[in-house]
Amino acid sequence: MSRKKKEPAKSPEPSEQHHSSPVYTYLRIASTFGITLAMNIYLLSHLLGGWLDGRFGTNVLFRLILLFVALISAFMYLWKRVIVSERIEKEQREADAKADAEKKSLEERMEELRRDLDR
Repeated sequence: MSRKKKEPAKSPEPSEQHHSSPVYTYLRIASTFGITLAMNIYLLSHLLGGWLDGRFGTNVLFRLILLFVALISAFMYLWKRVIVSERIEKEQREADAKADAEKKSLEERMEELRRDLDR
């Protein structure tokens, strides 16, 4: 008696794990962007900038500089997330198109086999 070994389940690619509706993807990105922006502004501009302004006796110089740093970093994060989401969505569309083409090919082959059997 030979026993067949059970193959372990193939773990999905990272892009396959994130397949969801584009609406939810962009809502997630928007909410994450908002939280990132708020935290960057609070931590960098308000806390660190306020501490540096008090330490060096400047009025709002460091707060303004760090505000712009916070804004730039948050928008860079947003840009990166959108690019990654677009790439994942493109990969999913290509995989779906490939699966549809394979399905159509198999259906055509089955139809040919049926015609051959009928003869």
